[in-house]
Formats: sequence, C-alpha cells, structure tokens
Amino acid sequence: MAVQFITGPAGSGKSTYVMRTIADTLQRDRRKKIIIMVPEQATFCYQYELIEKYGLTGVLTLEILSFQRLARTMMQQTGGLACRTIDDLGKLLVMRRLLQSQQEEFSFLNQSVNRPGYLLKIGQTVQELKRYQISSGTLQQTLAQQELPETVFTHKLQEISQLYAQYDAFLAQDYLDAEDVLDVLIDRLQRTDLLNDTEIWVDEFYDFTPQEYTILGLLMQRAANVHIVLPMDRQNQNLGRQTAFHSTAKTLQRLRQMAMEQNISVLPDYNLQDTVRWQQQPDLQFLEQQYFSIGARQWTAQPEHLQLLQGQNRLSEVDAAARSIRQLCREQGYHYSDIGIFTRGDQYELLLETVLTDYDIPYFVDHKEAVRQHPLTELLLAVFEIIRSNWSYQSVFRFVKTELLPFEQKAIDLLENYVLQYGIRGSTWYQQKDWCYGQEPEEVLTFLNQLRRQIAKPLRQVQEALREPRTADEYIQILYRLLEQFAVPKKLEQLCQEAIAANLLEAAQVHQQIWDKVIQIFDQMSQLLPDTKLTAEEFAVILHAVFDNLDLGLLPSSLDQVFVGALAHSRSRSLKAVFVLGLNEGVFPARVEQNGFFNDREKQTLRDMGLELSPNSSEQLYDEQFLIYLAITRAADYLCLSYSLSDEDGKALRPSSIVDRLHRLYPQLKEQPVQWPPNGQMDVLPYLNHPGKALGLLGSHLSKADESEQQELWSELYHWFDQHPTPLFHHVCQSLTHEESLAQRQLTSTQIYGKPLHLSVSALERYRQCPYSYFLTYGLRLKERMLYRMEAVDVGQFYHAAIEQFSTYLLEQQISWQQLDAQQVRDIMNRIVEQLAPAMQNEILLSTGRYRYLQHRLQKTLERSALLLLEHGQKGDFVPVALEADFGGKNSKLTRWDIQLQDGTKLSLQGRIDRIERATQGDTSYLRIIDFKTGTQGLSLLDIYYGLKIQLLTYLQVALQYYEKLLPPGQELLPAGVLYYFFRNGIIATDGPVSAQEAESLHFHKMRADGLLVADLQALKLAERDLSTGTSDLLPVSLLTKAGPYLEDNAAFEALEDPLSIFSKRSAAAVVTKEQLELLLRHVKNMITLLGEEIHGGNIAVKPCRIRQFVGCQYCKYQAICQIQTVDLQKNSEELVSLERDEIWRRLAQEKGGSKQ
Repeated sequence: MAVQFITGPAGSGKSTYVMRTIADTLQRDRRKKIIIMVPEQATFCYQYELIEKYGLTGVLTLEILSFQRLARTMMQQTGGLACRTIDDLGKLLVMRRLLQSQQEEFSFLNQSVNRPGYLLKIGQTVQELKRYQISSGTLQQTLAQQELPETVFTHKLQEISQLYAQYDAFLAQDYLDAEDVLDVLIDRLQRTDLLNDTEIWVDEFYDFTPQEYTILGLLMQRAANVHIVLPMDRQNQNLGRQTAFHSTAKTLQRLRQMAMEQNISVLPDYNLQDTVRWQQQPDLQFLEQQYFSIGARQWTAQPEHLQLLQGQNRLSEVDAAARSIRQLCREQGYHYSDIGIFTRGDQYELLLETVLTDYDIPYFVDHKEAVRQHPLTELLLAVFEIIRSNWSYQSVFRFVKTELLPFEQKAIDLLENYVLQYGIRGSTWYQQKDWCYGQEPEEVLTFLNQLRRQIAKPLRQVQEALREPRTADEYIQILYRLLEQFAVPKKLEQLCQEAIAANLLEAAQVHQQIWDKVIQIFDQMSQLLPDTKLTAEEFAVILHAVFDNLDLGLLPSSLDQVFVGALAHSRSRSLKAVFVLGLNEGVFPARVEQNGFFNDREKQTLRDMGLELSPNSSEQLYDEQFLIYLAITRAADYLCLSYSLSDEDGKALRPSSIVDRLHRLYPQLKEQPVQWPPNGQMDVLPYLNHPGKALGLLGSHLSKADESEQQELWSELYHWFDQHPTPLFHHVCQSLTHEESLAQRQLTSTQIYGKPLHLSVSALERYRQCPYSYFLTYGLRLKERMLYRMEAVDVGQFYHAAIEQFSTYLLEQQISWQQLDAQQVRDIMNRIVEQLAPAMQNEILLSTGRYRYLQHRLQKTLERSALLLLEHGQKGDFVPVALEADFGGKNSKLTRWDIQLQDGTKLSLQGRIDRIERATQGDTSYLRIIDFKTGTQGLSLLDIYYGLKIQLLTYLQVALQYYEKLLPPGQELLPAGVLYYFFRNGIIATDGPVSAQEAESLHFHKMRADGLLVADLQALKLAERDLSTGTSDLLPVSLLTKAGPYLEDNAAFEALEDPLSIFSKRSAAAVVTKEQLELLLRHVKNMITLLGEEIHGGNIAVKPCRIRQFVGCQYCKYQAICQIQTVDLQKNSEELVSLERDEIWRRLAQEKGGSKQ
C-alpha cells in the first residue's frame, strides 16, 4: 500500500506520463488490474485517447471510471443493486410529495415551492449535505444542541432538517439516493479486499468532496498503490490566495495529511516541471509561467501564437472565431477535433450554434441538453393548462402547435385564425352545436368543426377523468392513452428519422431520448407516489417541476467536430487551437452571486456550528483564478482570446482584468478589431473564406453601386462566383441587375392591380404616405390576423353604422329636426346601440364587464354626436340627401370619376361618402360633404397640397358632378364646403366646478366641426341661421364686427373685392374663396393623376414621406417587413417642406396657369 502524487503545471505531460506508464505496465503484464478514475465528463475523452495513441483495446483488466461508476461496479461485485435507485428527478418527486402532504409542518418551504427552480434548490441542498457527509441525524442533533433565535434562517434550517430526515425515512423503504451510492461504496471498501492487487490512478480532478476524500482514504488502504495527479505550480505547496493553485494545493495538503494519519507509505512525488507542450511555442509557455507570477517579466516581441480580438459585439467575436477555424483547417491542416471554443457563461451558446452552422463547421456542445421546451413536455403540460384555464386560446394552441399532432400546419393555422377572430374559448370548444360564426364558406366551417372535434374530444375525456383526485398511476394511464390517441410516439419516431436524414444527429438524439426519459419519469412517479391522491393541479405542479429539471446527455455525433464547452465543467484533451470568448468584466472572471439555499452569512453560521458546506462566494472567486489558468493553458499551438465592446442591446461592456494583464505581459500584443458585417474601411479579404458569407457581402457591396479601394477584390470575387455559379448567386445577380422599362413595369402593375386601375381615395393617400406600404396593402393584399378585440377601426365602424341608422330612421319616418327634442334623440340612439351591440364581432361588447363598460362609453359618445346633428338640423337648413353613398362600383348610385392616364389606361375612383347634405335658397342649391371621424386631426391646407388628405375634396367633386345632372333648369348648384364631424367624448378641462349645462356646452364646443367652408355668407347662413354674434357654435367660422351689414345684404357681400376681409384670423384656416376652392379641386385632380401614374408605373419604393412631426410610417403595420426604423430614416424618406399658406396659394395659382409645381 502506497500513495504517490504526480504534480506539475499545465503542459508538463502529467496525463501523458500516466497513460504511458499504464501502457508499459500492461505490455509487461496484461493481467494487471488497473483503474483510472476521472470525472464523469472526462471518461469518454480519456478512453478515446488511450485507444487512439496507445492501442489499449481488449484489455479486460483496465477500467476507466468515475466515483459513481466505481460505486456501481463495486455494488455489482459485492451486492447492493437490489435497492431501487432514485435519481435527481426522483428526488424532486419525493421532496414535492413530502412538502405537499405536510403543508403546515413545512410552511416556510411551501411559501416558495411553486417558484421556478426553488424545488431544485431544495434538492441540491440535501444533495450538498450528503456530499459533505452531514447526515439528517447529525443535522438534527446539532440543531438540538443550539439555542438559535427566531429568524428566517432558523425556520429555513429547521424545515430543511425535518425534510431531510423524512426523505431519509422514505429511502429506508428499500430506495437508494444517487448520493448515497458513494456511502455504499465507502461501506463496501471497508469490508472488501477486491482491490488489493489493483493500481489506482486518479487524474483530471482539481479538488474533491468530503465523500470522495473518504473514498480516496479507503483506496489508499485497500489498493496496491494509488497515484493521484494534480496540477501544481513550481512551488507545489503555495497556499497563497493569489495563486491559481490555491485549491489544488489545499487538496494535496489534505491528501498528504490523510496518508500520514493512516500510516500509508507516501512515495516520492513525481514532479514534472518542464512544459513539453509548448516547446515550439515559447510565447504560450511564457504565458503559463508568468501570468500568475508576482514579479512577472515581459515578452518584448510580438507573440506569434497568441491573438487578442476586440469584437464590436458578441456576434463579431463568434464570427471571427468561425473564420479563424476555417482558415486553420484549410491552410494549416488542422482537423476540427483539434480545435476547442470555451466560454465562461451561456451568453454565447445560441450565437455559436447559429454561426458555426452558417460556416458549415461541425461542432459538439459539451453540456446537458435542457428539454423543458421540447414539444413532448410542452404537450403534456398544456393538457393541464387547458383544464386550469378553461380552454383558453393560449393553452389550447400551446397543445395544438407542438407539431406532434397528426394535423397539417395549414389546417392548424386556419383553425387558429378562426378562433382568434371570434374569441372562441371555454365550452365552445367541445359543444355539440357547430361553429357557424362569420361569413365563412360552408365547406370551410365543416372542415373546422371536424378538426376542432378531433382535438377537443380526447381532451374533453381527459378533463372529465380528472375532475376527482387520482393516484399518479391513474394520471399516467390517462396521459399515455391521450398520447396514443394522437399517435405521438409515431410522430416522434418520424421527427427522429427526418433529423437523421437532414444530418441533424444531435436533434435526432433528443427525439430518441425524450420518449424514454418521459416513460422513465412516469415509472418513477408510479413507484414513488403509489397511493397518494392528487388533484389535477397538484399533479401538474409536480410534473412541471420535474420537466423544469429534465436534461439529456448527448454524445458527439462524429469524431471530427469542434469542441464547444464551458470552462468550469468541460473536460477536453489534445487541443491544438483554443478560442476563449467573453473576456469581459463580470463575465470572466465571473461575478459570483449568492443564489444558493443558504447565503454566505448563513454558511458561516453553520461552520461555527461545526457543519462545513461548499465554499462561499468569496472562496469561489479564488477558483476563478484556476479557471483563468485552464483557459490560457488549454491550447498547444494557438490561443485566441476575445472580448466584446457591447452586448446585444448596444450597452457598453468593459474588458476584464485578463486583458489588462495580457497587455502588461505582452507590450507588443495588438488588439485586432473585428466586426460583422465589416464596414467599408476594413480589409474585407479575411471575411471571404466561406462562399455563403462571401456572396452575402458581395451582394451588399454591389447593391450600393459605389467605388471603393477594394474594387479589384470585389471584381475578382464576382468572377469567381461567375465561374462557380450557384442558384443563390444567380438570384443575387438578378435582384441587382434586373431593370425593367417603364412599359414592363406598367405591364407588371396591370397584372397586380388590374385594368382599369380601380383606386379608392384612402388608397391614394396611403400611397402618398409610402409607396411600399400601398404595395403591401393593395398589391400583395397582406392582412393582419383578425383578433377578437375592439380596435380603433372597429370603433369607427360601429360609430358610422349607428349614425347611418339614426339618419336613415329619421328619413324613413319623415321626422324633421324641428320635431325632435334631446330625450327623443337619446332614446332613438340607445335603441340603435342595443341592436348593433350583439352583432359586433360575435357579441364582443357583451363578453366581459370591461367591454360592457366600453359599450356604455360608445353609447354616450353617440348620444352627443346625435345631439350635435340635432343642433345642426335645428339651427340650419342643410338636410341629408345621401348616406353612405357609394361611387365607382357596379351598383353605385353616384357617377364614377374616371381619369385617363398617359398610356390610355383608365383610372377609376371608387369610395363611400359618409353624408351628403344640401340646402336651397331661391334658385341656388348648396352642397356640402360630411365625414365622421374618430381621430383628432383636422384638415390643413398643407396636407391637401401634398396629397395627404384629399378625400373630402374628391368626394365633393364626385357629388357635384352627380347632383348637377339632377338639377331642374335654371337651378344653380354651388359647393358650400367639406367638414369633419368628430366622435369625441373625452374629459373637459375647466378652471373650476361647472354646471351640467355648461359641461354639455363645453362638450359640444369640443365636437365642433372642422374643415373648409366657402366664403359665401348665404351658404353660411343656411348652415347656421343666426350668425349675429359673429362666432358660430357649430362651424369653424368667426366674423369680424364689420361683417354685420353684409349678413342682411348678400349683394353687398358679393361686391366685396376680398370676401375674406370680413372673417377673423381665427377663420383663416377654414374659409376659402370660391376661386381658391376651384384651385384646390383642380390640384386634387392633378394629384390623383400624378399618383395614379406612379402606381401604374410600378413604384414600390420604401420611401415614407416626412413633414413636421408626421412620418408616413407612423401608423403603418408593415414596419417589421420594411424595417425602415432600423436604418437612418432621414436618408430613406421623402421630406416634404413645410410651406406657409401664401406660398401654397401662389404655387396653386401657378399650377392652374400651367407652370410646373
């Protein structure tokens, strides 16, 4: 019996010495029993290297084991496997059961047990207690001897002690915890001589748990010899806090002490001082020797095998690593398996998977694959969510959209759209009555009803079965039957085969393992919760906790893969090139957080009580130094370190202390900036090492059509792709060089929009705001998904329908305004709202208290709007002659307005006018257009000039053309104006309390019409008979005092040289002369023609207009498509200059005279 310590720094050949010695021993005596003990994650690499380098195959006396595997092996030989082992998931099940069954006893723990991860934290605490050989009895005895104050820590400690004791009592029923396996090994080692002739080699460990120390002590006593390998600096015994080997030095000291106490012979240490790994890379050898040296020297030359990258962001870091890997393999003959990428956290995981795939680099991520989001676990959890939420949309489609059901995606999308549009939930899913909401075709409704019954029937059966508490075994049978009904096992097998066919071998492993894991969980639940009656909610909580902590161990899918791992957990060997990402402050070295069950202060209290647990956060910081050592010594030939200047959100990041240390050691080390994509000033050649990436950069460069200093390089790249063409290259070329003539674009436009070109005024206004938005709306006819909710457009339609019905009712009943009073108006409108509300989106206004309150608000607004119409009707002489009047359609009453474009194509306007009103005075009739609006923006001259608001004037032109033909001989038809009537019912701000009558008057003032009125006193008096006060209550008009005489003498008013002179400045924006109105109508026609020509010419530019505070994409729903907000809006928009009124009128006058705008 003897123990020997093999020490040395990284690269000194410790593991090589171990393997060579073992190989030599077995060559001399193949019957020699040898056990190599390494961490679980290192067993595969160690075994592969022994076979690959030393040819140790078929040696039955050589075993490579972890502590856990040694325990299993010993139990196979000496007995003990009869007990059923509980793994980590089983432990969580038992813990949850114990906590749930004794709510009062574990009141503190139960407060947080349903929080994500909390149950796992409890399980890890019990695991830690076992690893540190603190039994439940020891813990309870220690607590009994202490007089602890009533604190949160005391309650926490007492309850964890009770839970631990009850858990051990459960295990006594013929179960074995995974951590207790090592205790069984300890027991067996004390009573067996099976290892007497065995050589034990311990490698790849840096420290040990108390359980493992005990096992090592017994191995020293029982085995022939024990050889323990530890990484150590040249002073060996240095326990200083600043050294990287603080932990390993403490480990060595403790092992020596153990050997001395047991009278074990300690052979002379085998110290490997010379680093053989970097004989050809002295700059890397210097890094290993000097990084932690207090009086470190400097490497004065430029390091050849060390590189430091400064990434613009994390994507740039990962992209630079991928490009370097391809270069190493292509130019220096590296295999992918010679290369490793290491990170300190998980910030880079998704980026690495995406970028390495883009560069066609095979890789293996050394971590447990979390499967909480796997479709199978999602589907099972969704079943209970459906029951809990009463068939909510989210829960049902969480179940349906797992892609494990035997339905086509197109069918599921159709069903989802229908459910969202009509707000289907609850018992509506499983009712016998067919769904028949909306105006869907009969065959569509038949299909949807068949589909929803296929989904709902099995789920409804589950819901009925789970009304009463059941045992875990009964739940499992119900769930398994549901999975069989939907053919889920068959679907998983199909997904696995599809992944294999697509060479997605890791995804195939996940699909293969997940079914077995779930069945294993079901088996454990059946065994561990045999007779416990659980409600559906309780069972769901347990299932959720188990799935939250379910992960799968994946194996490399091939031998030649880049190794991707975390510095703290991964074990890898024989790496020539290593990339270490994320050398940022707080990332590496990591900022240690107190997120365990016990915080540092509580751990110290436990230490004072004689209960030693895992290191506290300050001690863990010392371990970060060792991780730095591992990071800088992993590479044999080439080491690349990198950090980022910003995170994904653009927030600035600082380099870590490692970067500063590197600059002190290597004054000539230059940080190389990397960025993806490269900017125009960077040397682009290093970025052109993958065809797909290079083609993307080439397309981006060619699309800019600018000359650059690297133009020759781009030309050569283009010629290379031309000689090695791919479909993608042809597509890029076509998108860049394809230019159509005007005739071709017009032909394309005709194919999209039809001929003649039918346009609504709102479509023209949309085009003016942004051509691309128009194209998506009216060309591609993209539509947002219809949702069961009240949007602004729904409110507007409701208002319009109510006002139309109100006005129609008065016309049909031949009720004049003078016959009505305010209460009658309210009664009529209330009846109309009651009739309309049920028809609104599948009775949405009656669905919830919130929507019923909204209906009340809508009703109040409509009452005020109707009373405003009453005011107009009683104070003026204009009466409606048409409501919701269509024009341009096949059955439209009004004459359509056709305009001929330059190539002869006919532009046909169409639309619907809310309200046309007419008043007559003698031989003159006046016409005005009313448009009801829910918004707040009025009509401005600037908006009309730029074509942003031409709707009202277009409607006026159409109405004038139609009604002129209907006039009797001798009758004249004149325009009176165009007005917006606003639906408003907001809060009125006052300086103090006001009466109800005053409040109503303020509301009416706020709802006053806005628009353009012709400066014609006769027309104005027809709109409001009494203008003697000079200010209108209903119209945006205000007269000066000098206007008084003209109110009674229209001839005198007509003789005025400037009709606008009697109007106040307050009316300037709303009153125009007849001549000015003619200019505007002519301009609107020109604008419609111009916009029609552009649409017909195929313009679909992403070019929103911009004027003052308004931007064309302000309310656009397609920003996610064009993504204009991600670029400089000023460069990609059309700026419309803000003009004064006088300048606009001057330009309009020139336009009339034939001058260009």
